[in-house]
Parts: sequence; structure tokens; C-alpha cells
Amino acid sequence: MKIWITITDGKIDRVQEGDAPIGEGEWKEVPANWNGNHGDKLEWFDEKMHRLPDDELVRQGKRCDNRGRVYNVKDHSQRIIHHLDELLAEDETQEAPLENSPFQFFDRASKKWVVDTKKKERAEKETALGNALEKIRDLEERGKRPSQEIVLGIEVEENKIWLGKFRGEIENLRDDINKLNQALKESA
Repeated sequence: MKIWITITDGKIDRVQEGDAPIGEGEWKEVPANWNGNHGDKLEWFDEKMHRLPDDELVRQGKRCDNRGRVYNVKDHSQRIIHHLDELLAEDETQEAPLENSPFQFFDRASKKWVVDTKKKERAEKETALGNALEKIRDLEERGKRPSQEIVLGIEVEENKIWLGKFRGEIENLRDDINKLNQALKESA
């Protein structure tokens, strides 16, 4: 049994089996083992009309192989490409984002994910500022009992030592807070 095809716009358009093609058009006979399909591009075949393997077509640049996991460079979401010739969107890459690094962006020039050191440093300073403020609140809370006991005249010397220690730590923390606030203003 013979196989007949028509070609339109560089692609296999119609395929028929039989002794002679039925219908109008410019039919071309192909070998029985041609391994082609409707929609295949003519450039995917050799001069004897045998279809080249996909990996060879990819190697020659006639097909695109982006199969696998791809990542959105804006929101880091991912999707899977299952088929050959499926193109990446403009905002996608096959390069996986860095693990455990929330302060990253995709650098299009190097085609790599890189850490945004400015954002990372700012976040670290903001975290340190929050920790210092929390520590002050904790020290002030812990200083309430000794203050009340001093007012009542209970264990006066020990309470004065504790209050002095708390006050010193709080002053050091306030210095740290001022430095962090200044650094955050300068980095804004």
C-alpha cells in the first residue's frame, strides 16, 4: 500500500493510503516507513522523506526542547512543559530559583537568580530593630516587680542592682535602635 501526502506552507497537510490519492491537489508519494504525521514540518524529513528523530531535530535547531519545569521570574511560580516546540513565556526561565533565599531576583543579563543584597540587609536590620524593641519591652516588664518592691521597701539593695542592670541593657538597646533606624533611613 502506498502513502500519499500534500504539502502546504512547508507542512504535511493531507495524508492518504492507497494505490492512488483521491481528491485534488499536488500529491507526493512517500516511503511506507516515512514516520510522518499531519502537521509535521517538511524540514523534519531527509531527502528520502524519512522523518528525522526528535533529538536530532533539536540538535540541528529545527525543534525546540524546553520540556521540564520552568519558573516565573516575577513570582517564582512554576509549571511543567510536556511537549517539544513549546516556548517559554517572556517572564519564564528553566533556571531554578535559589533555595531558602527570599531576597532573590532573576538577572536577565547573567540568566541566573541572584540575591538582592540591599533588600536582604534591610530586612535583617528591620528584624534586628524588632528584636531590640521586643527585648526592651521584656526588660521593662521584668523591671516592674523590682520597682514595686523598692516602693514598698522590700529587698532594696538587690532590686536596685536588678534595676540598674535592666536600665543599662535598655540604654544599650536604645543606642542599637537609633543606629538601626539611621541605617534604615540611609538605605531607603
